[in-house]
Amino acid sequence: MAVTLKSCAVLVDVRSVVKDGMDLSSPEDALTLLKNFAFTNGSAAAQAHEHWHDERTLTLGANEELNLQALTNGPFGRTVAFTDIRAILFVAVDATGNFELGGAAANAWEAWVKAAGDIRLVKKGGVDLWVAPTDGDGAVSGTVKQLKILNADGANSQKYRIWILGTTS
Repeated sequence: MAVTLKSCAVLVDVRSVVKDGMDLSSPEDALTLLKNFAFTNGSAAAQAHEHWHDERTLTLGANEELNLQALTNGPFGRTVAFTDIRAILFVAVDATGNFELGGAAANAWEAWVKAAGDIRLVKKGGVDLWVAPTDGDGAVSGTVKQLKILNADGANSQKYRIWILGTTS
């Protein structure tokens, strides 16, 4: 039986209100910024058919490289082999130190950075969300498949959560 995506929505919901106390009034500025990325089953734009997620811990100063074409312990115990990434959510669970994402020594997957070797910095307790709903923007291949994750805290082990959405062969 083939794997199919039943449903997926990546929602960004920002609500912010600032207030300024004045002598005769208290004006407010309210902002609501919403973005909904809805994905259906398939391999074209705004489509995907597989996800992978995990919670992992890296010891102080340690790093690991995730092979996006061989992610073990996927849903239902399968290995997931992505061909195109549509979205990644990275959550730094602990608020003790930073993580660096990207910069693998070889075969680096760098679709989410501007130039080869660039990294994304996730601050203590922060998140990083990358969404590319169009087909081919997050391509993965035999020479473009390694996602490096570095615990940049020099004193503590750190836990992170990761979720990846994409297409598979």
